[in-house]
Amino acid sequence: MQVNPIIVSNQPLIVVLDASAAIASIFSDEPLQLQALGLLDELERAGATLIAPPLWESETSSNVRLRVQIRKTLAPDDEVTSYGLLDALPVQIVSDDTRQLARDLAMQFSMVRCYDATYLALAVARGVTLWTADKRLFNTVSSAMQSVKFVGNWTSGAAATASNIP
Repeated sequence: MQVNPIIVSNQPLIVVLDASAAIASIFSDEPLQLQALGLLDELERAGATLIAPPLWESETSSNVRLRVQIRKTLAPDDEVTSYGLLDALPVQIVSDDTRQLARDLAMQFSMVRCYDATYLALAVARGVTLWTADKRLFNTVSSAMQSVKFVGNWTSGAAATASNIP
């Protein structure tokens, strides 16, 4: 039985949302769109603050450009609308100094790139949950980092039973 690990407690709810989860929520061709939308809805109802490192803005915008320029899955006329959907997500960009922690995590988990480790480092530094739609990232770190959650495992209605411990 899957349990929805949204944090519920007396403490303010802060969650790191990576670019893959944001992208999954705005594009209908994403296989996890329904889960991503449900997760975001439940986080909003729980009063969560969504945070991301500055990389999030470039990473999400680059995904939109990729869909227009390379994949040709997004019409050029829809590009600005897609940016608007991203900008409407209530994600606060935070500039915590987690560069060395991100490098350390990338080395610890044998990551080729530090992008994903940047999200991990922010979650670790803040002691909060990271939600990702990146199955490879989740599979790489989840056995060692229970605070990393996969959007594809999210199920609705279980927030009240979740733990506050990431």
